[in-house]
Amino acid sequence: MEHAIRIRDPALKQATHNDLQIRLLYNKIYNTVGDALVLQNLRVRQIDVNNNDILKNQQNGIFVQDVFCGLGNRGVKMKDNSISENAEGNGIQIANSSAVIEAS
Repeated sequence: MEHAIRIRDPALKQATHNDLQIRLLYNKIYNTVGDALVLQNLRVRQIDVNNNDILKNQQNGIFVQDVFCGLGNRGVKMKDNSISENAEGNGIQIANSSAVIEAS
């Protein structure tokens, strides 16, 4: 499997925001060939990525690119994710996006 979870809007228009909240909670993601979790080209109200176990993937654990949340939000919120044993890449890679990463 290339990506375990990939949420992407390929037809994104720069000024378009969707009143959508994405919550990725309590997933177990193991042994993907690419990035385990990809959030890309999104304009949404809020994204929460919490309490996920991401292990033994070939690339990045979480890859976030060109993700923008609605006004007043702090971006992608990540908390209590366990990311380990990736062959290459980073635990979390963020490009042209904002994110808040918290640990308990």
